[in-house]
Amino acid sequence: MGKIMSIRHGATEIVEHRVSHWEWFTLYILAASTVAVCLAFPLIASGVINPYLTEVFGPVPGPDRFNVLITFVMMAGLLVLLPLGIFYAAVNKKYKRVGIYLGGANIGDDTFEGAMASTQAIKMKNYYLEKYFGEDRLFAAGVLVSLTLLCIMFGVAFL
Repeated sequence: MGKIMSIRHGATEIVEHRVSHWEWFTLYILAASTVAVCLAFPLIASGVINPYLTEVFGPVPGPDRFNVLITFVMMAGLLVLLPLGIFYAAVNKKYKRVGIYLGGANIGDDTFEGAMASTQAIKMKNYYLEKYFGEDRLFAAGVLVSLTLLCIMFGVAFL
């Protein structure tokens, strides 16, 4: 998804062909799941959430249907308004497009003047303690912690 979001200011090259089919598939699944959960919210609230609350906490005052419907209307409304707002911003040419603020005096679209009048290029990378917090080290640690937690969860589940 970072490939979709990392389009530089002023770039006119179409980069959608660089995004793999699996990434598009994942985005479609996430979008469809979001729409399905928003539209099924009243059913989820009455069929899953309220019975769970009753089972765990005993008889509790559950949300009334009016509040559930208000939440449903807000969620469905945002599902419609957010894409319309993005479409309006893309079509509306009246706003002034400015360069991004880079923490210093902008020199161009991809450089800025940093500390002590040094010219800095825009880079998306880890500047600090690469030896300790580099992507390779963090990936290995993340896999190790994830596998450990999975083993613990499966061990507890089968006890």
